[in-house]
Amino acid sequence: MVTIGCGMIYDCSYERYGWFPHAKYKISSVKLIAEYLIPFLDMYPLQAKKAKTYRLFREIVFMVRRKEHLTPEGVVKIQQLRRQIRKYGKKQKLGAARIRENRSFGGVDNT
Repeated sequence: MVTIGCGMIYDCSYERYGWFPHAKYKISSVKLIAEYLIPFLDMYPLQAKKAKTYRLFREIVFMVRRKEHLTPEGVVKIQQLRRQIRKYGKKQKLGAARIRENRSFGGVDNT
């Protein structure tokens, strides 16, 4: 079994806001992200658009580690990278998380 060696997993299997059950993995330290998560993801690469966003995220983490976020130029660069990451995000309409109660296992019922 392969583990990352840091962080916490949170069970989010509650019905709040109609969300589907899921889990969240959280590492709250940039140092731990750089020392554990990034080497793990470099060794076991993500695929498709997650790989693209990871490369941008990785660049931001190393900028923060080098304290570039403390300069006006660094802040602008991080904001640009964040905008690029958001371009790869989900294209959702407002309220998409709340349609759970209207779904059925057989698909949409048009009767």
